[in-house]
Amino acid sequence: MDIGGNRSRVRAFTISEVTLAVGIIAFGLVAIFSILPFGLSAQRDNRDETLIRYEADYWFSVLQSGGLPLESLDRVETVQVLDSNRTTFRIDRYRLDAAQQTTWAPDVCGWLSAPDARVPGKFARVRSINASMFDRLYSGRGQNDFFLPGGDLTFNYILQTKVEPHGNAGTRLTLIFHWPITGSIEDQINSGKTYADLISGPQNPFANSKEFSILTTKRPRPALTFANLDARQNQLMHAGLAGDEVTVAQLQAMFPDRYSGTTWDGYLRGLLLNAQGQVKVMVFNPNDGANGTWRQREEFVGSPLDREIREMLHLADVGQFLQVSGQSVAYPIASVHVNGHYAMLSGSAFTPVATYTNFKISFLAPNENWKDLLSSYQRAGLLEPADAMGERFRFNRLHKSTTLGGLTNAAGSAFRVTLDPADYWPADPPSTNRVCSFWYLK
Repeated sequence: MDIGGNRSRVRAFTISEVTLAVGIIAFGLVAIFSILPFGLSAQRDNRDETLIRYEADYWFSVLQSGGLPLESLDRVETVQVLDSNRTTFRIDRYRLDAAQQTTWAPDVCGWLSAPDARVPGKFARVRSINASMFDRLYSGRGQNDFFLPGGDLTFNYILQTKVEPHGNAGTRLTLIFHWPITGSIEDQINSGKTYADLISGPQNPFANSKEFSILTTKRPRPALTFANLDARQNQLMHAGLAGDEVTVAQLQAMFPDRYSGTTWDGYLRGLLLNAQGQVKVMVFNPNDGANGTWRQREEFVGSPLDREIREMLHLADVGQFLQVSGQSVAYPIASVHVNGHYAMLSGSAFTPVATYTNFKISFLAPNENWKDLLSSYQRAGLLEPADAMGERFRFNRLHKSTTLGGLTNAAGSAFRVTLDPADYWPADPPSTNRVCSFWYLK
């Protein structure tokens, strides 16, 4: 009789088998963990490459927009440019007050679009538009040595632009991105090293650089400001806003001819002119004496007639023409005294007038007409035709910068370049001041 019954045999891992299995797993984990940093690094590099490609598309569009006031350009922290003498000019947005920041976006485009022949170095420090909202709003910038809200965790890069003519086809626009801005690079920047020094030095400290280039039919055009206009052009451009349309008849009403014999205030005028071009306008008082008397304007001060006599000349008359009765020459008015009865004329070989003589103030020179004048202003880029018949003209936009005084070199001098007439081709160059600080691709 089998009193032991049936016994089942249960199989299990021995201690040696378990040890061997754990060793194999540990070996695999070590291999996996050893390549994990490379995977994370590759992921980060791929992310950075994606951001840079997006930024390149963005900047190509922005720089060809002609200086639109885009709010997204507020993420540009610093701009540095090098003139033809390799002098560095720098501006930091965080140093500007709210009023000065008004034209930051178009000004940034104007600096970065300058042709290499005039501005060989153009750089900007930019925070990526694709950085996380948390990083852009709540990280450390704005404190210590950092500049703007959005900080260390935000992806930053240095943008370098090159604008070169490409034959008759247009312009080659090149963007070069340099990143990342590490702590050691930040220390060099804070110590005064320029972006150009960092990038062109014997050891470029940036781990990555990426270049993109396109051909565009647009060309860098100098931006006209009121500083580039003569006195008469200034008056005309202040007669309307950018985009306003105007006709010749409307301009004639805005700038009418004025005659000394027109008694708009009840008193005739006559001038005296010396050989140096100094004009003295006399006032005729018919009630003074039996036949009336010619007097200087200041002689009426304190008399009951003082409030009745209005100024004959105005500061706005500078640049207009004064023509003496009996003379065929019209002289440009160079300056006007605040009392409106003294002026200095431009030119030479003045024919003196020693007796009280009539005269005319006109916006147009002799033998000049409005259509010819407006055509010349159109060639200078101030106006453009608003209809096919050439009867209406539209005011173009002049650049008004609120930040220009902030882009300075180490000596505190503002950035500006004196151009040649050929730099404005095909537009007519300014007749007086050819100083330029901004260019736009048009």
